Amino acid sequence: MYLHWVARNRWYEPFKHRPVCVETWKALREIFPDAIACVLMPNHLHVVCPALGQEAQKQNLSYLLGSVSKSLKLGRSSWESVPDPEDLPSQEKLLRQIRYVHLNPCRKKLCADPLAWEWSTHLDWLGYILNPWVNEKSIMKVMRRYDPHWFHRYVSSDPSVQVQGTKLRSPIPIMEYPSENLENIKSAALLSTRSQMESLYVSSEARDFSLLLARKLGWKNCTQLGLAHQISPRTVRNIFQNKKEGEVQTGLKILGDERILGLLPKNGIRSV
Repeated sequence: MYLHWVARNRWYEPFKHRPVCVETWKALREIFPDAIACVLMPNHLHVVCPALGQEAQKQNLSYLLGSVSKSLKLGRSSWESVPDPEDLPSQEKLLRQIRYVHLNPCRKKLCADPLAWEWSTHLDWLGYILNPWVNEKSIMKVMRRYDPHWFHRYVSSDPSVQVQGTKLRSPIPIMEYPSENLENIKSAALLSTRSQMESLYVSSEARDFSLLLARKLGWKNCTQLGLAHQISPRTVRNIFQNKKEGEVQTGLKILGDERILGLLPKNGIRSV
């Protein structure tokens, strides 16, 4: 059986701040490692997960909300008491709740497509995240098949989006010569790894992913890449020599879909 958790702030919108979302998302992954759906809304969150360790989950979620309030100086009492979760006893009800969670931003008119909301596991389900919280194995337990195109149509076929649903875009192709600007590549790396902007300029998964994705897209000049990431050309060469190229498909998919790539400028990440 699965459970649907909700936590709501009475007065404030703590999840309008991307740095808070980054840290909250990491903490939620630790509290609910087997979650199948999650969304952060400006003033509340939803998590759908297996019914395991319910009391510990409730206690840890309450502690996390207190930490969020402390970081923003909101006062712990701004959060409503975490209610007991809703039981989801059947697969049919589970699928409806996953769809409800992923559609929440659209139905609240915060975005026009479930793909256009960064803090949703809809992106994990569709393969846009490098280290997804909800992976293919988890999805197979629920769906018994893995079909991102069908799932996105199922979720997006709603009056808040389009009645007939929206389509997934194709990834951009790998290129021999530079064809995509480095700012877009860096944005794709931040989105794919759900990282803070400053992580592009320190040793991190986001920085390495950005460099490897840039190389796949024709950027071979280590001096240019070093300047863009505030490191020396020698460090760039060392990363290329020591890091496996890995899976850059998530970055190519983000670069091919303006609904996702447009998230960072809209959210003002470059000023964070």
